[in-house]
Amino acid sequence: MRACPAARAAGAAYGEGVKTVWLGVVGAALLGALVSCGDTSVKEPAGEVTVNVTEQDGSAFSYTTRVDFRPTLKPVSELSADEAALLTALNGERARGGSCTDPQGKVHVYAKTGELSLEANIYVAAQGHAQAMVNGNFASHVNTSDISLRTPMRRMVKAGYRPVAPAQGKGELYFEESLAFGQLTAAEVVQAWKTESFLHCRAIYIPLNYGAVTVVNGRAGNQYGRYWVLNTSGVIMN
Repeated sequence: MRACPAARAAGAAYGEGVKTVWLGVVGAALLGALVSCGDTSVKEPAGEVTVNVTEQDGSAFSYTTRVDFRPTLKPVSELSADEAALLTALNGERARGGSCTDPQGKVHVYAKTGELSLEANIYVAAQGHAQAMVNGNFASHVNTSDISLRTPMRRMVKAGYRPVAPAQGKGELYFEESLAFGQLTAAEVVQAWKTESFLHCRAIYIPLNYGAVTVVNGRAGNQYGRYWVLNTSGVIMN
């Protein structure tokens, strides 16, 4: 991972020698890690900036956004009953705080944090990936059919969530994704994320501000009956 003079963003668990491990029907949490730099060789229109992104697996892409970019909030009333139940359950966990045990047996304690704000563009990305998994009969963070939708980070950016990376020393920008497969209820999903994977558990409690949840039912021939997606993003201050 390289550092940039103007901006830096980071995460863990994708590339950089960190293996993605499937755990039963739960799946593996994917934390999109990136570093981004404003491209000073290109003159941008007033109020716009280009963010060049290098993902942990070495792939790169860029996007243009406005310096005054603000997330677009989506009404919770537009969620399905199962999606609303999952968002409520996750926000309940965030309000209480919790603890997660890493693979080395160390317990990490997380303080209570605010509710996850439902972001409209991130919802489009989550919904699209859930439907892609159903249509393609696969269960993975990686969509191999379209490079622009290959990773959670690319999916969120393509959907319209295009944050400006914080200045160096002003925090780290995270993109994360957790998947679950086969569970029938939101309570079962949250319980699985809390107990079957450190990264899933951690993703519930770290204080990222924006995100979305979705659930899409499979169809005949699919591996699992239901496909659940949690996407989150935001800046964690240094």
